[in-house]
Amino acid sequence: MLCRKRKKDFTRNRNMNFYSVIYYFIFRNKTTTNAELTHFYSSIDKFEKRISKQALNKAIKKLNPNVFTYLINQFASIYYASSLPKKYRDHLLIAEDGTYMEIPYNVYNINDFQFCMNQHVHDIFDVKKVQSKAGGLYDVTNGLFIDFSLKPAPYSETPLAFAHLYRTKKVLENQKIIYLADRYYGSAEIISHLEFLKYNYVIRGKSNFYKNRLPSYNPIMNELKLKSMINGLKDSGFQ
Repeated sequence: MLCRKRKKDFTRNRNMNFYSVIYYFIFRNKTTTNAELTHFYSSIDKFEKRISKQALNKAIKKLNPNVFTYLINQFASIYYASSLPKKYRDHLLIAEDGTYMEIPYNVYNINDFQFCMNQHVHDIFDVKKVQSKAGGLYDVTNGLFIDFSLKPAPYSETPLAFAHLYRTKKVLENQKIIYLADRYYGSAEIISHLEFLKYNYVIRGKSNFYKNRLPSYNPIMNELKLKSMINGLKDSGFQ
């Protein structure tokens, strides 16, 4: 049931079956749907069986989107168990970040993904575009996503980060990790969880982070101290 929304979906041996839909999404070339269909069926040497855009949309509606989370996780499990991953000083550099993604405008997507209220948007009738909160855990060194999520627009980035850390815990087991994140992820809960996982981490602090903790904060003097400390580490043979 992971691949389909209903038991009766993908039961017949149709041209655009479950596997074909998955391959279509994997090898999309970001052009128009008709051009992508032509490219896809030409690539598999079945151009004479090319389906219409309407037939493709009908097949896509049968697909359970959770299957992509599963496939990403399975691919990552195989990849990190091999000798292929590149590392930075014996560590994997993984980065968490979030953004808003614009999705097709229609009433169904507005209801599913909701909307953020502000001075211009007071109710559903003020919505001009539909957005989703997207978050991903990305392997910076190897250039691939380890996990990715799409949630309703008002969703917070923090629970997305927790979900990604939880789902990838087994995948990254026995790996040395350096976790990178922006200022929005510097919560005590996330840092505590990273400590529990024994991950090293670099999280950017807010602009007034040091000023609140160091009464005599001097950015020039602190930068000089930091450079001196780094030079001292290099002189001691630390690389």
